[in-house]
Amino acid sequence: MKLSENIKSIEYDALSHSSELESVKIPESVSEISGYTFSAIPWFREKQKESPLVIINNLLVSGQSCSGGVVIPNGVKVICSEAFYGCSKLSTITFPNTINEVGGDAFNGTQWLEDRRQENPLVILNNVLVDGQTCAGDVAIPDNITSISKYAFYRNSTITSVFIPKSVILIGSDAFHICNNLSAITIENPTCKINNFTNVGSSGSYVGENHYKGIIYGYAGSTAQKFAEKYGNTFNLIENSSLVEGDCNNDGEFNIADIITLQRWLLNDGTKLANWKNVDLCKDNRIDVFALVLLKRMLISKSSLSAQQRV
Repeated sequence: MKLSENIKSIEYDALSHSSELESVKIPESVSEISGYTFSAIPWFREKQKESPLVIINNLLVSGQSCSGGVVIPNGVKVICSEAFYGCSKLSTITFPNTINEVGGDAFNGTQWLEDRRQENPLVILNNVLVDGQTCAGDVAIPDNITSISKYAFYRNSTITSVFIPKSVILIGSDAFHICNNLSAITIENPTCKINNFTNVGSSGSYVGENHYKGIIYGYAGSTAQKFAEKYGNTFNLIENSSLVEGDCNNDGEFNIADIITLQRWLLNDGTKLANWKNVDLCKDNRIDVFALVLLKRMLISKSSLSAQQRV
């Protein structure tokens, strides 16, 4: 079987039932291959016998027969979805710095992923956020991250908000699927590519009830706004709030209301921080009682200055 030279991607399960295919010729134009695409094809099983790492066009398609330790060769650019899925005995992986994309569930079920989660609930590989399924509360994605993998936070019911910095240029499809307590996502990059939900019908509406329904914060005319309008999310502007230090309720100014909001949030009474970055006064990606103390000092200084100006 020879695929057309115009094909750029092979979707999930596309050829998995073509059990009589003895050979498949994949053109160089293909830059994306979804998981289990070739699982039932004799040609693919022969590929797995030749090497535990099946690599096509610099895409690591499968490593599901690997165990112990594995070294991914230099030049591999993409680890495809489900590439190592279920490899419970896979404990160590050496990655080249050429990898710039990781598909959904690429490492789920591996010891390697479990070990990385113990080190940090945000599992990061070459500036790609691979997994955040063990995070909790308000999540701040580091400034060096360039993309978020498909299913990265899948079924995480403990996260409440996510801040995505300007450095992120791609959010994989269903990255926040079935995150039932997630109520706010802030997307700073106005041109960030946000992949569609997986189950979208011909009318463009989402088929299913588990996609993200909370608030999306972004800039006017941004991809975040277009995404929110397409899928029915509430969209709020962050146009000027990011410039107002101390403004955690996102109303465009700093006053006593922000201190009350932060205090209630620290008491865990259900209050949400609409823009937590404005109260990260220590610039350490942490919001705690020290931020509240600094916020109170800021308000006192602001009030004293206003009093002096009136005199």
